[in-house]
Amino acid sequence: VVPIAWRAAPPDAALEARAAQWLASEKLPAARLLGASWLLSTSQRAPATAVLEELAKSSDSRLAGLAQIQLWRTKLVTAKPADISRWLSQLEKTQPDIQAAGWYVLGDLFSRQNQPEQAALAYLKVPLLFRQQRALAADALLAGGKQLEKMGQANEAAGLYRELVRDFAH
Repeated sequence: VVPIAWRAAPPDAALEARAAQWLASEKLPAARLLGASWLLSTSQRAPATAVLEELAKSSDSRLAGLAQIQLWRTKLVTAKPADISRWLSQLEKTQPDIQAAGWYVLGDLFSRQNQPEQAALAYLKVPLLFRQQRALAADALLAGGKQLEKMGQANEAAGLYRELVRDFAH
């Protein structure tokens, strides 16, 4: 339900200011997670990362899991095969309602590593298994379609785009 950022798009100035306020909310861990997620792609990346590392140690498994997956975003460029194996293992142990975010971030990782088939499979787990997370499922369908296009599977990509328009028109 919380509108956590999963893509590396920098927020506009107003959202960045609001995210900084959320990050500073010492008594509201969920707000801190939200703020950190939006600030990862800004000049405030270091404090956002520090907050995520703190939240990843939380006794609240949902909060800790989401913070850990956000930290994966900071390592997409430098991830090694051992990191991928560790992340997959961690993802299997997380609560089901958190796994959608992990599959999306793993899709981003495989895409960056020019592994479109692995990326498409990771992205498509989101709308197949976690369709109730509508915003993330819609983003994952679009990203999965782009990966299919990279593989020359235009008809399959078009099918995903039709599903996106039909089921997630908003």
